[in-house]
Amino acid sequence: MLRRHTHHKKTIYLAVLGTLINSPQLIAAENALVTAPVVVTATRVEQNSFDLPVAIDVVNKKDIQDGQLQMTLSESLIRVPGITAQNRTNQSQDPQISSRGFGSRSSFGVRGVRVYVDGIPLSMPDGQGQPGVVDLAAIKSIEVMRGPFSALYGNSSGGVIQMLTKDAPQSLEVDSTVMFGSYGTKRQVLDASGTTEKIEYMLNTSNFETDGYRDFSAGKKQQATAKFKFNISDETKLTTLVNWFEQEAQDPIGLDRARAFDSNTRKDVVTAARFANTGVKRDHAQIGFNLEHAFSANNKITLTPYAGNRRNAQVLTTTPLARVLKGTGSATNFCSGTDPLRGTCARLSEIDRDFYGMDARWDNNGTLAEMPYNLSFGLTYGKSSDDRLDTNVLNNGFNVNVLNRNETNISNNFDQYVQAKLGVTEKLDFHAGARRTKVRLKVEDKFITGTGSNADNSGSVEYQKTTPVIGAVWKVDPAVNLYANFGKGFETPTFIEAAFDTVETGAASKPNLSLKP
Repeated sequence: MLRRHTHHKKTIYLAVLGTLINSPQLIAAENALVTAPVVVTATRVEQNSFDLPVAIDVVNKKDIQDGQLQMTLSESLIRVPGITAQNRTNQSQDPQISSRGFGSRSSFGVRGVRVYVDGIPLSMPDGQGQPGVVDLAAIKSIEVMRGPFSALYGNSSGGVIQMLTKDAPQSLEVDSTVMFGSYGTKRQVLDASGTTEKIEYMLNTSNFETDGYRDFSAGKKQQATAKFKFNISDETKLTTLVNWFEQEAQDPIGLDRARAFDSNTRKDVVTAARFANTGVKRDHAQIGFNLEHAFSANNKITLTPYAGNRRNAQVLTTTPLARVLKGTGSATNFCSGTDPLRGTCARLSEIDRDFYGMDARWDNNGTLAEMPYNLSFGLTYGKSSDDRLDTNVLNNGFNVNVLNRNETNISNNFDQYVQAKLGVTEKLDFHAGARRTKVRLKVEDKFITGTGSNADNSGSVEYQKTTPVIGAVWKVDPAVNLYANFGKGFETPTFIEAAFDTVETGAASKPNLSLKP
């Protein structure tokens, strides 16, 4: 954990249940070295991480980039305590990131953890996040906050991941990086950044290609990032951030344990995967703005609007025969027949998403009864609209083109939040906050051909909750802080989880809007 404190030659580690020691390093020897404070923004207001009653860590640029391919967050977050970041080693699937167990059941993207880049959300109103749009080559640090205080960001219980892009230097700098690896893996990165008059800029583009370790696991991805900071005046600054990526990857489908640990089969592709041409094509583009205006040294407002589009097309096998490897024989399945190819069923899932939103925040600091305080109040609105199509493309091994789902999934949220810090004494700080969250999920069914799953399954559901948090920090001495916190979280079902009311038949069915938070 990064914090302002004193380093010493000998280190003693203590674990305290309930009341935690923020700094693991205690005075044990002489010849001390003093480090600079680490300022974090994951709490919305810039503060020294050592003086916060939260579990927060910062992964710096060196750890993000040195010796890393910089293709997935799991490379950087694996070093953060309390975070489980699993790289599925499959370009067609996102990494699975969980914080203290929250988010571990996510099949797609990141849930249970809110994801941001420069304060701009990468998580949708339903809580599903897609961090893959950000090129890690353009990131200078990653802040990871875990625990109750993440409730101040909305319907997530696990934590907050905040990625911060690189700042522009005073003069023009151009950097290029070329990487090569096994199995046809290569990556090229080009950066240009600098400052001209009142404009700071950072441009980044990259290309990644690989043949993959397994058969039928090739992938490629192109990304671009553009950041412009306009210093309009001493009081007003506007930052514009554009992110874009395009990706295509084959999916050889997962192996069972026996075949994964057998050197003769671990690189094989599942027969049905090649037959169905399983894989994914996706593209994502978004733009966000951060407008800051200081009315005085004690009052500031921040407006953060954003908008974007994401398209995802993925071919998935929908029968147990998808697990049959070449040369391993046959198996019964939900489709008729036992031949490994003739029994294959597959569907094409397509999602075209438009999303937008805004966060408006007022920050104030001053003194109350001679005690210093910081106060923030904000409003957040977000909306996501997914046009979703599911089409059967293989039935018993034969090519078909049968639509089985056509609907629009709409999610939106409107939240209000407040957080405050009060310095009761020089050694004791109190922190508190609350957030009122309202999330609405709505399905507009456009595929109505009969009854049951083919009837009109339109509907909506609304979730709302107030989540309080409170914490305290006792500054024992310059090297040791003790802190405690308490809070309640709120996590709504995502549209991925509410997409089907049953998967027993392996076929698309109606949405399940009866799920509870």
